[in-house]
Amino acid sequence: MADTKKNYASGYDPAEDEEYRKALQALNSARENKPIYANTYGPQAETLLDQMQNRKPFAYDINTDALYKQYRDQYQSLGRRAMEDTMGRAQAMTGGYGNSYAQTAGQQSYQNHLGKLSQVVPTLYEQALERYKQEGQALQDQYKQTKQLEEEEYSRHKDALDAYRKDLNFLQSQADQAYNRG
Repeated sequence: MADTKKNYASGYDPAEDEEYRKALQALNSARENKPIYANTYGPQAETLLDQMQNRKPFAYDINTDALYKQYRDQYQSLGRRAMEDTMGRAQAMTGGYGNSYAQTAGQQSYQNHLGKLSQVVPTLYEQALERYKQEGQALQDQYKQTKQLEEEEYSRHKDALDAYRKDLNFLQSQADQAYNRG
């Protein structure tokens, strides 16, 4: 038994084998450089999905529609001018004095212009609905594009990980061969 210990003590010492040490150092260095999946697009995709899922249903309020307010102001202004014009012509027929006929005719002229405003509302509603649909479609398109970018990034990561594993296997094989030669 003393001979075995003596032979072992004078046998191969991997710490003294330069080739093995270099191979082991290369292997350990490679292990420290494992590719990490960044998931750059994941949070953005989750945010977009959340926006789509929690999107408020379509609602149209003419009182908050800026375009409706412009039309309303325009029709009211035109209605007032038409009313004043009509009342002026009616008063001119009676010698310039105000009378109930002139006032009624003026009011009818004003109401006719405001009636035209109510005909615009369905068009404004349709335009608002179309904008709502377009915004929803834009969100979906952006989500699909982000998911595609995320899949491409993950695919590149998998390729890098496969290359990393191949490198590790090669370096492990070199270290094993250097050790076995010793």
